[in-house]
Amino acid sequence: MRCFSILFQRAFPYRTEYLTMRIFLSYNRKNQSFVTEIAHKLKSQNFETADSLFFDQDNLESGDKWAQKIQNALVNSDACVVFIGEQGIGNWQMKEVLKAIDLLEEDKTAFRIIPVIVPHSDRENVQKSFPWFLADTQWIEFTSPSDSDAFQKLVVTLRENAPAPFPIPAGTTNPYKGLESFGVDDAAFFFGRTFDVNRVFYYHLRLASTQFSKRFLAIIGNSGSGKSSFAKAGLLASLKAGRFEGSKQWLRIILTPDNNPLLKLATALEKAGIVALSTDFKNSALQDSETLRERLEVFSQKVVLLIDQFEEVITQCKDNENRTAFLANLAEAVNSNYLICIITMRSDFYSSFAPYRDFNFLLLTNNYTLAEIDANTNGDEWHRYMRDIISKPARLMGVNIEPQLVNRIIEDLREINGVLPILQLALQQLWLGKKVMDQITTSDYDRLAGGEGRGIAGVIEMHANTVFNLITSNGNDVGKVALFKAIFIRLVEITSGKDDVRKTISQNALIQELRNQFTEPEIQTMLIDLSGEESRLIRIKGDLWIDVIHEVLIRKWEKLKGWINERREAIAYKQDIEKDINDYEQKVESYIYNYLRLFNSKKLETFINWKKANPDLTDERIDSFFASIQTKQRVLIVGGLAMWVIIITGLLWYNFKYLPENSKLAKYWKEHNYKLEEIHKLKISDLDDLTGLQVFTNLDTLLIDANGENFNQARLDYLPEKLTYLSIKNAEISEPLNFSHLRTLNQFVLANIPKLQSFSSLQQLASLQTLSLSDLPNLQDLKGLNQAKSLKNLILSGLAISDLKWLEQVKSLQSLTLSGLFISNLKGLNQVHSLQALTLFNLDKLETLNGLEQASSLQILILSDIFHLQTLKGIEKNKTLKSLTLKNVYDLQDLKELEQVKSLKNLTLSNMDIKNMKVFELARPLQSLYLYDLPISDLKGLEQDKYLQILALESLANLQDLSELKQAKSLQNLTLSNLTNLQSLKGLELGKSLQILKLESLANLKDLKGLEQAKLLRNLTLSNLAGLQNLKEFELGKSLQNLTLSSLDNLQDLKWLEQLLEIKILRLNSVGNNELKNSQVLLKMPLDSLFLSDIDIRNVDFRKEKCKVKVLIYNRIGVDENWIVEMARHAPQTKFLNAKDLIKSEDL
Repeated sequence: MRCFSILFQRAFPYRTEYLTMRIFLSYNRKNQSFVTEIAHKLKSQNFETADSLFFDQDNLESGDKWAQKIQNALVNSDACVVFIGEQGIGNWQMKEVLKAIDLLEEDKTAFRIIPVIVPHSDRENVQKSFPWFLADTQWIEFTSPSDSDAFQKLVVTLRENAPAPFPIPAGTTNPYKGLESFGVDDAAFFFGRTFDVNRVFYYHLRLASTQFSKRFLAIIGNSGSGKSSFAKAGLLASLKAGRFEGSKQWLRIILTPDNNPLLKLATALEKAGIVALSTDFKNSALQDSETLRERLEVFSQKVVLLIDQFEEVITQCKDNENRTAFLANLAEAVNSNYLICIITMRSDFYSSFAPYRDFNFLLLTNNYTLAEIDANTNGDEWHRYMRDIISKPARLMGVNIEPQLVNRIIEDLREINGVLPILQLALQQLWLGKKVMDQITTSDYDRLAGGEGRGIAGVIEMHANTVFNLITSNGNDVGKVALFKAIFIRLVEITSGKDDVRKTISQNALIQELRNQFTEPEIQTMLIDLSGEESRLIRIKGDLWIDVIHEVLIRKWEKLKGWINERREAIAYKQDIEKDINDYEQKVESYIYNYLRLFNSKKLETFINWKKANPDLTDERIDSFFASIQTKQRVLIVGGLAMWVIIITGLLWYNFKYLPENSKLAKYWKEHNYKLEEIHKLKISDLDDLTGLQVFTNLDTLLIDANGENFNQARLDYLPEKLTYLSIKNAEISEPLNFSHLRTLNQFVLANIPKLQSFSSLQQLASLQTLSLSDLPNLQDLKGLNQAKSLKNLILSGLAISDLKWLEQVKSLQSLTLSGLFISNLKGLNQVHSLQALTLFNLDKLETLNGLEQASSLQILILSDIFHLQTLKGIEKNKTLKSLTLKNVYDLQDLKELEQVKSLKNLTLSNMDIKNMKVFELARPLQSLYLYDLPISDLKGLEQDKYLQILALESLANLQDLSELKQAKSLQNLTLSNLTNLQSLKGLELGKSLQILKLESLANLKDLKGLEQAKLLRNLTLSNLAGLQNLKEFELGKSLQNLTLSSLDNLQDLKWLEQLLEIKILRLNSVGNNELKNSQVLLKMPLDSLFLSDIDIRNVDFRKEKCKVKVLIYNRIGVDENWIVEMARHAPQTKFLNAKDLIKSEDL
């Protein structure tokens, strides 16, 4: 081992004096030649000459105590440069570096440690040998001895007067972030991840190398591991600070995907000036995966794109087309030299991108797992990391944290999972609650925790209560309270004693346990809420395992302790039930004793309450047992005590799944071969049948027609708890009903209930999202709607309501339908800020749309059968409307107000006699347009709309040609129906983007000329085209995947179908008057599905040709079932299905 010191002076061009700076170089003897070369280069870089250089071979003389001399040089130095190669750090060098660490810990402000990676070192070997005590220092890597970039970086680093690497943001009042992530400008307060930053830059992204740099990296980690903070305050902040040449000038874009990732990306690019219009970019990206790359190359500047919380692409985006286009554009764009793309993603979603091949390959080959900072994983450096994270941000703000408090917090955190969010939460609150401006004390900590000695446990408990109140609306949302409780009691191993402990459970197992009580989206949403940035009460680990952050929740959180005790009692009760069943089945007691003990109202009531509170603890055996108790109890009461002994004898042979022999339910059961678990939907018209519903264990949809009978609480109690859809009509309801046991009810329909007067019981339907009320003549008001906290969709028809004031009760409403009401205006819509869809139908008194401008979130408006509306005044002030439908609005004079609705994308006009029909000039640019039964003779103005993608023209008697469609270059979907004067498709010659075309009832259409350029056509429907003689002009349609031919009497030959190489689905209905020629070609086509109806195929012989069709669905094809059986025998790979059978099964 050799070492030497360099004493040199740093020159400032704007100062005349020199500042002496002492540098100590520490190296392994195996790297001596390289270090010597670096020393000579340093000597030539405006540093002082030989007198400033202490070199052991030249200056150490015989007899010198060289060890002491080296130590003195190190102690008196201002910086230590540590050279590391594959061989790691030698024994003597280790002593030097440890001493340097001690100097650093003494907060010697001018002292720094600078690791340097020597050339020709294998990265993996260097990583393995890299000492933990240099983990939070930034390194410099030499790719060769002559690497001028690395040497210049070393010189610049040495010449810096040890400034803080990042500035403190102006206006900072609290250096701790709580449960929020650190931002790019918060880097000054971000500690503990320097080692990870180095590894990402120099090993994964490799931005220091111009030859092997990478352009994509996924930061993967568990919930609470600090991914977002690491990416922003670690990676992006370093680039902003100029860590690499030119990186200060690189454009930085940060976004989260939300439910529309492509739109979020487009909006961010427009804001950054990379694209002109976000809508143009989105539309193009949906069609072309190279859109993003092409825009970046035109922009010609380096862009760093950070997509935070990337799992939202899966969890929030439900539009697969949007998701696919977004991922495809990213996968292609990273091939550009102008993009560096970084994403952060929870590890439990790592495998969710497997269906997206190109992006998944990127993800698998370019990822970095950000490990949690935890005492078990990080070992000795745990204390140092924690000490830096706790004390250094405060010190930068001039505040000191008592050393004993720092140590106490560190010890409190030792056993906590996902420590960073909880630590930041506690520190943020400590800062806010400190009593002395420049000091944080143990007293502050005890006060925050709710008492002396409670520590971090008290902080967590207080936070848990805050989260519970936030998620459950202070406990008022009954459904969310139940789900919150259900999740937490499953994360605890409950014992018969009181030594309950944390339990880890897989996410799939948890969902399976809860799905009988709650929907999977509800469960997933709650898990996201509990593990998200504002909560952090649970942790979802990379392998999809879930647990609570700390057992202190189990021991100290009073609310959870209460739930655990309730659960413990419920488990004990189940054990008592099982003992009762065993005793009864084994006849331990006399029959009379068992009946007196078991078949009584109190026993049954206790069981019902227990089952409602703990539906997961019951099972088929227990349910069957109590179902028999319930039935026997009713029989005992009816029969009377006089027949008691006789009835008991009969009951001994009673089947627990008994249903009355002649009841409709019994017959329905038998029709399904006694497979009750297959029945999900029932229609009931005899209320007596309700008593047998308990046997239908998977019933989720129930339609009740009471036929004027009384529907009371006793009958309501028979309804299964798992119902998600309930419809009750033609019933007499004269008393308040308790729906509390229908916890999962999502949709509720009430129709023709004459005596219903209020909705006071709606508060018990915590999961209700859709409510439909029709023909309720005695309903005086809508009080009670405010209790339906989750209500999103409301349908009102035939009610005596004259205004919309009641809307203030349903502020969560997203969709509203009003039909047959007596309202004259729309005032009151301002009460529902979340309303997105509004349908108004048959409103005789509505004369104005005043009030519509107050619907600040409205996107969809449908007006139908509004007879006295003469103007659309009011609509022009709405800035969010995207879709408008006008149907049978007979008195409407014109559409001039639409000129002001710039947000409108979709317009439907039907059966209206508007004199000023300037649709195309007033409403532009549209994406979809539907015109039905209108007095228009041409499409003038449409040629100017470059964005139109969907167009439907139906029953336009005066329309003669399509010439204006020549310029509709974005048109993808076209429907032409019942256009009696249309003779040709001229105008579609340029329809290169057309993908879906439907031609129906065009009596005078002779041919398909005009479709020659439709290279992208995928879906074609030809129906009732009496004048169409042949399809010769359609020879170029080889891209077709879905073809429907219906009511084409003149089509006699199917030979032309052979050219359709990509066809997957073919429908033939009423094609040809007599036998079709070349129908044998149908067997040669590798179809996924072939539908044949009202067509004679007797000349098709399955014995002569191997059938390539996977599924053949037939109806009235000129052969009997024996023919089908015979053909199926010769085509075993083809599945034959009778359409009539499909219809029956669909009804069921």
